[in-house]
Amino acid sequence: MTSFFDVALVFSLVMVAYSFFNQIYMMNLFLAEYVVIMAIRFTLAAHGNGVVFDKLNSSRVVLHMAIVALIYSCCIKLVNDRAETEDARRQKDEQIEAYDADMETKSREGEESQSVPEEMKEWAAQDSPDKIQETEWYRQIEGIDAETALQNSGSEAVLKDVMKIFYDAVAAKYETVRMKLSS
Repeated sequence: MTSFFDVALVFSLVMVAYSFFNQIYMMNLFLAEYVVIMAIRFTLAAHGNGVVFDKLNSSRVVLHMAIVALIYSCCIKLVNDRAETEDARRQKDEQIEAYDADMETKSREGEESQSVPEEMKEWAAQDSPDKIQETEWYRQIEGIDAETALQNSGSEAVLKDVMKIFYDAVAAKYETVRMKLSS
């Protein structure tokens, strides 16, 4: 009778081990093999192999078969959950990589287009329309010491970025500044 129980124990351990390798197809094969081996064992026992099937032994066999089935279903669920988690992680990583690539592309486009925004050209052109040049346009803006601005910002590209940020923000803050200056 112990061979009925040993088979259940061995197959349970093997299915748990294969669940760590995410091998569902192997667990399916092991379960099928378990069913075949148990059928062979029952056939041999029915032909008088000396195994007594009383209520206690019969309930033990059914219990062990139920335990094998439970372990099988838990292992399958575990493998499927791991696969879903891995897919979700992979999708999240792809979204992060796509976002990073998009940010890098926008950053490169920003570096490539260091030309002066049209609004800044128009603003600066009010003081000296014939003196605006694509390079060093900031030198033509009244009230800005270009050399000090370059020195403080570190590079022409950074200065242009700061000027653009200022220009974008000045419209929103214009009324506040005008009211402070008039009071």
